[in-house]
Amino acid sequence: MRRGDFFQVHSDRNVAYDTGLSRRLAMIVFLNKAWDPGYNGQLELWNDAATRCDVSVEPVFNRTILFEVADPNYHGVPAPIACPEDRSRQSFIVYYHTVGTDEKSARTPRTSTFAPSFYREDPRLRSFARQVTPPVLLKAAKKLAKFCFPALRRS
Repeated sequence: MRRGDFFQVHSDRNVAYDTGLSRRLAMIVFLNKAWDPGYNGQLELWNDAATRCDVSVEPVFNRTILFEVADPNYHGVPAPIACPEDRSRQSFIVYYHTVGTDEKSARTPRTSTFAPSFYREDPRLRSFARQVTPPVLLKAAKKLAKFCFPALRRS
Protein backbone atom coordinates (compact mmCIF):
# COMPACT_ATOMS: atom_id res chain seq x y z
CA MET A 1 0.00 0.00 0.00
CA ARG A 2 1.38 3.37 -1.00
CA ARG A 3 0.98 6.74 0.69
CA GLY A 4 -2.73 7.68 0.71
CA ASP A 5 -4.00 4.11 0.17
CA PHE A 6 -6.50 2.47 2.53
CA PHE A 7 -8.90 -0.49 2.69
CA GLN A 8 -12.44 0.22 3.81
CA VAL A 9 -13.75 -1.92 6.64
CA HIS A 10 -15.20 -5.06 5.03
CA SER A 11 -15.83 -8.78 5.39
CA ASP A 12 -14.02 -10.83 2.72
CA ARG A 13 -15.80 -12.73 -0.02
CA ASN A 14 -16.29 -16.33 0.99
CA VAL A 15 -15.69 -18.21 -2.28
CA ALA A 16 -12.79 -18.16 -4.75
CA TYR A 17 -14.17 -16.98 -8.09
CA ASP A 18 -11.91 -19.15 -10.25
CA THR A 19 -12.26 -22.45 -8.36
CA GLY A 20 -15.51 -22.19 -6.38
CA LEU A 21 -13.67 -23.31 -3.24
CA SER A 22 -14.77 -21.93 0.14
CA ARG A 23 -12.40 -19.35 1.58
CA ARG A 24 -11.79 -20.34 5.19
CA LEU A 25 -8.70 -18.58 6.55
CA ALA A 26 -6.68 -15.47 5.77
CA MET A 27 -3.06 -15.08 6.81
CA ILE A 28 -1.16 -11.81 6.62
CA VAL A 29 2.58 -11.48 7.23
CA PHE A 30 3.77 -7.89 7.58
CA LEU A 31 7.06 -7.04 5.86
CA ASN A 32 7.65 -3.50 7.14
CA LYS A 33 10.99 -2.84 8.81
CA ALA A 34 11.19 0.24 11.05
CA TRP A 35 7.51 1.10 10.53
CA ASP A 36 6.47 4.20 12.48
CA PRO A 37 2.92 3.95 13.97
CA GLY A 38 2.39 7.52 12.76
CA TYR A 39 2.43 6.18 9.19
CA ASN A 40 -0.92 4.46 9.96
CA GLY A 41 -1.46 1.13 8.19
CA GLN A 42 -2.78 -0.65 11.27
CA LEU A 43 -5.04 -3.60 10.44
CA GLU A 44 -8.26 -3.06 12.35
CA LEU A 45 -10.47 -5.96 13.41
CA TRP A 46 -14.06 -4.81 14.00
CA ASN A 47 -17.01 -6.27 15.86
CA ASP A 48 -19.73 -8.30 14.05
CA ALA A 49 -21.94 -5.23 13.57
CA ALA A 50 -19.04 -3.19 12.14
CA THR A 51 -19.74 -0.41 14.62
CA ARG A 52 -16.40 -0.34 16.46
CA CYS A 53 -12.81 -1.45 16.15
CA ASP A 54 -12.03 -4.14 18.72
CA VAL A 55 -8.35 -4.72 17.89
CA SER A 56 -5.72 -2.71 16.05
CA VAL A 57 -2.68 -4.62 14.76
CA GLU A 58 0.54 -2.71 14.03
CA PRO A 59 2.08 -3.81 10.71
CA VAL A 60 5.55 -4.47 12.12
CA PHE A 61 8.11 -6.70 10.43
CA ASN A 62 7.40 -10.43 10.58
CA ARG A 63 4.19 -10.04 12.62
CA THR A 64 1.71 -12.62 11.35
CA ILE A 65 -2.02 -12.61 11.82
CA LEU A 66 -4.32 -15.51 10.99
CA PHE A 67 -8.07 -15.11 11.04
CA GLU A 68 -11.15 -16.97 9.93
CA VAL A 69 -13.00 -15.73 6.87
CA ALA A 70 -16.37 -15.82 8.61
CA ASP A 71 -19.74 -14.21 8.07
CA PRO A 72 -19.21 -11.52 9.19
CA ASN A 73 -15.61 -10.82 10.09
CA TYR A 74 -15.07 -7.12 9.50
CA HIS A 75 -11.55 -5.78 9.10
CA GLY A 76 -9.69 -3.13 7.16
CA VAL A 77 -7.06 -0.42 7.05
CA PRO A 78 -9.38 2.61 7.10
CA ALA A 79 -6.82 5.33 7.89
CA PRO A 80 -4.91 6.46 4.79
CA ILE A 81 -1.25 5.45 4.77
CA ALA A 82 0.88 8.45 5.78
CA CYS A 83 4.39 7.09 5.16
CA PRO A 84 7.03 9.03 3.22
CA GLU A 85 6.73 8.88 -0.58
CA ASP A 86 9.67 6.48 -0.85
CA ARG A 87 8.10 3.91 1.53
CA SER A 88 5.06 1.66 1.37
CA ARG A 89 3.19 -0.69 3.70
CA GLN A 90 4.05 -4.20 2.59
CA SER A 91 2.54 -7.56 3.46
CA PHE A 92 2.21 -11.08 2.17
CA ILE A 93 -1.36 -12.38 2.12
CA VAL A 94 -2.49 -15.94 1.54
CA TYR A 95 -5.90 -17.60 1.80
CA TYR A 96 -6.73 -21.19 2.72
CA HIS A 97 -9.63 -22.76 0.81
CA THR A 98 -11.56 -25.99 1.23
CA VAL A 99 -14.17 -27.87 -0.78
CA GLY A 100 -17.40 -26.71 0.86
CA THR A 101 -18.02 -26.38 4.56
CA ASP A 102 -19.81 -28.49 7.12
CA GLU A 103 -23.61 -28.38 6.93
CA LYS A 104 -23.96 -26.09 9.94
CA SER A 105 -21.86 -23.35 8.36
CA ALA A 106 -22.97 -23.73 4.72
CA ARG A 107 -22.69 -20.32 3.09
CA THR A 108 -24.14 -18.74 0.01
CA PRO A 109 -21.32 -17.38 -2.20
CA ARG A 110 -20.99 -13.61 -1.88
CA THR A 111 -18.56 -10.86 -2.70
CA SER A 112 -16.90 -8.69 -0.05
CA THR A 113 -19.38 -6.95 2.25
CA PHE A 114 -18.48 -3.40 3.21
CA ALA A 115 -19.31 -2.03 6.64
CA PRO A 116 -22.05 0.57 6.96
CA SER A 117 -20.73 3.99 6.06
CA PHE A 118 -21.95 5.73 9.23
CA TYR A 119 -18.55 5.33 10.87
CA ARG A 120 -16.68 6.87 7.94
CA GLU A 121 -17.75 10.27 6.78
CA ASP A 122 -20.37 12.93 7.10
CA PRO A 123 -22.77 12.59 4.10
CA ARG A 124 -23.07 16.37 3.97
CA LEU A 125 -19.38 16.54 3.05
CA ARG A 126 -19.94 14.17 0.11
CA SER A 127 -22.96 16.20 -1.02
CA PHE A 128 -20.97 19.43 -0.85
CA ALA A 129 -18.08 17.85 -2.80
CA ARG A 130 -20.51 16.77 -5.55
CA GLN A 131 -21.90 20.30 -5.77
CA VAL A 132 -18.52 22.00 -6.18
CA THR A 133 -16.70 19.39 -8.30
CA PRO A 134 -16.95 19.75 -12.08
CA PRO A 135 -18.96 16.85 -13.62
CA VAL A 136 -16.04 15.74 -15.79
CA LEU A 137 -13.91 15.19 -12.65
CA LEU A 138 -16.71 13.28 -10.91
CA LYS A 139 -17.09 10.99 -13.95
CA ALA A 140 -13.32 10.39 -14.09
CA ALA A 141 -13.20 9.63 -10.34
CA LYS A 142 -16.04 7.09 -10.66
CA LYS A 143 -14.28 5.34 -13.55
CA LEU A 144 -11.01 5.25 -11.63
CA ALA A 145 -12.77 3.86 -8.52
CA LYS A 146 -14.42 1.09 -10.56
CA PHE A 147 -11.07 0.22 -12.13
CA CYS A 148 -9.28 0.11 -8.76
CA PHE A 149 -12.15 -1.65 -6.91
CA PRO A 150 -13.69 -4.30 -9.20
CA ALA A 151 -16.53 -5.01 -6.74
CA LEU A 152 -17.94 -1.57 -7.64
CA ARG A 153 -18.43 -2.64 -11.26
CA ARG A 154 -21.56 -4.55 -10.31
CA SER A 155 -23.22 -1.44 -8.91
